[in-house]
Amino acid sequence: MVKKDVEVVNEIQETVLPVMDEVKPQEERDIPVVLSRLVDLSNRMLQDYQQKLYADIETSAVDLMKVLGLNPEDGWRLDLERKKFIKT
Repeated sequence: MVKKDVEVVNEIQETVLPVMDEVKPQEERDIPVVLSRLVDLSNRMLQDYQQKLYADIETSAVDLMKVLGLNPEDGWRLDLERKKFIKT
């Protein structure tokens, strides 16, 4: 479940956000305060959820490393971007 949630967040970041950056408005208007606050709240909730997901991933990675005999105290850690266990 956690892996799927991370994939969804990553997909949104890779597809939606770049498109939004490419938009060239002809005219701009301020949004209502209620919508602004909703966006702020949504962003905070998304960040909190993302932090929880990363914490869950890290906990699972440590558990898996122990099963595989890769001791975190020996320098083993998860490289999330490359999706590999690495020793530093």
